[in-house]
Amino acid sequence: MLQKQVTIASADGLHARPANDFAKLAMTLPGQVMVSRPGGTKVRGDSILSLMTLGLRGGESVVVEIADDSQETLLESLINLLSAP
Repeated sequence: MLQKQVTIASADGLHARPANDFAKLAMTLPGQVMVSRPGGTKVRGDSILSLMTLGLRGGESVVVEIADDSQETLLESLINLLSAP
């Protein structure tokens, strides 16, 4: 399992458009992508609604987890989406 913590860079947080972009990219993975606040409940990264239920705001930390260890490049792409202002 691959896991990385990142801070949401956008002042608007993870609203509909970035959540949609994240979910679309997560859907390309053969394994499941999970997203959570550190120590919080995990939600599916390929679901826009699940991502939006987290209510992530700019400056908050989020953990992205991928079940497939061979997908490090895609994990970095997901992290880049969240850390872009």
